[in-house]
Amino acid sequence: VRTSVTQGTGRITKYEYYKDGSRVTTVSSSSTSDYYTFTGLSPDTSYTFKVYVYDSNGLYDYDYLTVKTDNNTPPSVSLSVGTKTSSSLSVTAYATRGTGSISKYQFYLDNSLYSTCTKSTTSTSASCTYTGLIANLWYDLKVVVTDSNGLTASAEQSRIYTLEEIKPPSVSLSVSSKGSNSVTVKATTTKGTGSIKRYEYYLDGSYVTSRSSTSTTDTYTFSGLSPKTYYSFKVYVYDSNSEYDYDTASATTDGHADGFFTEGSCKVYYKNGTKVMYGEWDNWEWVDSPRGWYYIYGGCVKTGWINSTASGCTTGWYYCDSSGKMLTGQISVNGKKYYLAKGNGSEGKYNDNYKSLPEGCLYKGWVYDCSNGCSSCMWWGNQNSEGNLATSGTIGCYKINSNSCASYTCGGSAPSSSGTKTYTCSCTCHSSNYYLNTTRTFYQATSCMSACAYAYSGGFGQGSCW
Repeated sequence: VRTSVTQGTGRITKYEYYKDGSRVTTVSSSSTSDYYTFTGLSPDTSYTFKVYVYDSNGLYDYDYLTVKTDNNTPPSVSLSVGTKTSSSLSVTAYATRGTGSISKYQFYLDNSLYSTCTKSTTSTSASCTYTGLIANLWYDLKVVVTDSNGLTASAEQSRIYTLEEIKPPSVSLSVSSKGSNSVTVKATTTKGTGSIKRYEYYLDGSYVTSRSSTSTTDTYTFSGLSPKTYYSFKVYVYDSNSEYDYDTASATTDGHADGFFTEGSCKVYYKNGTKVMYGEWDNWEWVDSPRGWYYIYGGCVKTGWINSTASGCTTGWYYCDSSGKMLTGQISVNGKKYYLAKGNGSEGKYNDNYKSLPEGCLYKGWVYDCSNGCSSCMWWGNQNSEGNLATSGTIGCYKINSNSCASYTCGGSAPSSSGTKTYTCSCTCHSSNYYLNTTRTFYQATSCMSACAYAYSGGFGQGSCW
């Protein structure tokens, strides 16, 4: 309101203002005019305002008027807390317009204006992220919204929100069971801030598998392990905040380590942690391993010459050295040489309809094998016709490019006829990858070798024998 005064005899000293009969304020002034604003009024409401003016003579005058306020409604606002971390906090203010439009948001932190979040906007919502905060402390939050009429509204969240500190999970790994070839471990987890997402398992430092799980416990079995062997295990557990923890455990598997061992006077063989004792074929057993075949009887590994049709050998004979390993190829035993078939691929063929010979088997006669430097791939298996081991003779390469027998046996002589001798020769000949033994009596020859050459002047390896 504005007051205008005409002085009397004295000078003006003060103004007294009233609202609806109640004094509001006294203003000391010698001016002949004055302005005063009544605030805190309600919109669309009639008020009576009155003023008294006093002079230096104690004289006064007054005047009054009745005014109705305009219909201006202030805005309203609410404050909502959003994402919390260990060092930040997000809030959103939602405003409802009054008579005027929204013009500004001001955010406060602990009653101090957070200037970076003062936003001039006509939107009915605005957000603010308080940063650089300290975990596990309480904070007071406030927002003030102003409209185009200059009217304001505020909302607070007072000391009811604490920031959460992100904590990782905690895991403990233990061995729950074990055998000769496997170990089962159990991971027990205590949650941190986030929820459990997955477990990762390692064996001796190498990754094995990842398992998705929200459970606070998980078990896993490491299989395919060796008996009587020490292993270390590790587990990593990850949560929804990408936080993690790990723990380790170790164990020695049960049973005996695989391989050959000496027990008393007997060499024994263990497989899958258990001693091999008996098997098929009337207590004879073959044990497969990277070294070859091993002959077992009653738990003892047999060595030397062994005769058993369990091997599949035509004659039953094969040889194992002192470690129990089956020998193959050309070997020397007690100063004598023998051939034991290799049995790999097309090699290890013998002359009975060109059949395959099992690895390590001894055969009397020619055996096809290119593994020992023999250019013709032919070796002589030295076993006599009685099925016993030969006591004399050696084996060697059969060269198919000479006019000679690879092997011959002179059977004796007959009375001379015209100065010649009679020999019975046993010749081994070659024709189209098929090997034959033929015995024939030759005349007019001085030896079995010349007799064989005489029989076929074109040379052995190119035709058949007579």
